[in-house]
Amino acid sequence: MAKAFDRVEWSYLIKILDKLGFNLHSQKLLMANLVGTHLSILINGTPAGFFQMKRGVKQGDPLSPLLFLISSEGFTRMINLHMKSTYLGSYNTGNHPLISHLAFADDLVVFLNGDTRNLKKFRRILEDYQKGSGQQVNLNKSSFYTGKKVNQTKIASMSRSLCMDHGTLPFTYLGATMVKGKLRKHHCSKLLNHFDRYLNSWFSTTLNPMGRLVLIKHVLSSIPLHITVVHTIPQSIIQILHRKMANFLWGFKNGKPKYHWSKWNNLCVPTNEGGLNLKSLEDLQEAYSIKLWWKVQTDNTKWAKFMRIKYLRQSDFKERIYDSPTWKRICRIDTTAREHTLEEGDHISWGEGDFSLKKAYNIRRMTKPTQLNFSYCWNNAQIPKVKFFLWKAMNCYLPFSDNLKRMGFHVVSICHLCKNNEETIDHVFLQCNWSQNLWQFFAEAVEGPRSRQSLTLNQHVME
Repeated sequence: MAKAFDRVEWSYLIKILDKLGFNLHSQKLLMANLVGTHLSILINGTPAGFFQMKRGVKQGDPLSPLLFLISSEGFTRMINLHMKSTYLGSYNTGNHPLISHLAFADDLVVFLNGDTRNLKKFRRILEDYQKGSGQQVNLNKSSFYTGKKVNQTKIASMSRSLCMDHGTLPFTYLGATMVKGKLRKHHCSKLLNHFDRYLNSWFSTTLNPMGRLVLIKHVLSSIPLHITVVHTIPQSIIQILHRKMANFLWGFKNGKPKYHWSKWNNLCVPTNEGGLNLKSLEDLQEAYSIKLWWKVQTDNTKWAKFMRIKYLRQSDFKERIYDSPTWKRICRIDTTAREHTLEEGDHISWGEGDFSLKKAYNIRRMTKPTQLNFSYCWNNAQIPKVKFFLWKAMNCYLPFSDNLKRMGFHVVSICHLCKNNEETIDHVFLQCNWSQNLWQFFAEAVEGPRSRQSLTLNQHVME
């Protein structure tokens, strides 16, 4: 839809509210939010008076999405009514439930029989909806899709009937790639480009490791989430994304990635287990598979009903060669999911309270023993970059001689402060005479802790 929010006709919205059962008082309250609105435009940076709204809903108003969805309900009812009356031919799903269309805000996907007369009927329905609601279909951004066996003559006829261009798979809907069959590596080019756009813009700025960690957690990790719900991302793509995030976290020098002090999977554990509380996309994808399995078992949504009728044969989660990739994905997680559920007759419940994605993720992720010293490391009172440095020190991720030797480097290990002892983390931070003097100074100045040479860094943090 073109400028969908701005084109909502108020008279049409009032009629929809009335048909949905809103009483007169409720209608007046909702419409007062629109009728009492005055707008202004800027000319050369100066407001040029105010004028009253005549149609549309306000951008940024919390009520606007709800009012728009209510007005869009008219289109949904029209499509469903015409398909049930067989006036409009639906897409043939055999004995399975009818799926007429998908709608999210102003993004629509309609499933139709490709007969030319049927498409002309759909075109007339669209025109009637546009006249009544004030909406306008953006034909320049709309496309229709067919199977590979449809010939070019038929496609040209369909294009004339719909006044739309013919599109080819794959295409993107709500951020997910729509493709027939499995998602292949070449389908993920947009996902990789999306990652690279962010990374290229961030490399031009100076960020400390903690700043990079925040961007990975809240920006990069969220980019592939929607796709993991819909598709199984190829393992090679997951490894590429993990490598890009790891390179960004540890930084670059002279255009080359710095040394990675830890494997990515070791970072994808909670902070009290020694990690950075990052998410493994592989484990997260498995968690979403469990969520899909749970939805098939318990939900009454149209999608869940469709999957049960089409694929679930005698309550048996078995995949067949011609089944969809989504169903195969659900079947492969069946054994794991059942280990954490309780079944009593036809009723199924999650073994540990209500189901959640977090619980499903914890089933799949690598677990390590909880270490209390790391809880102190991430204390909220610490400066963020100090937290990250202390975490590296406690994990021996700093380039001291003893750590470099374990990595296979041959270096002379001598403390550069006292010139007497071997350079280790414990010696430099606690046991060296220079360190002892610093601890002594701050202990007297601010009544801070004193260090003891017999302690290691981890023991000192615990004290």
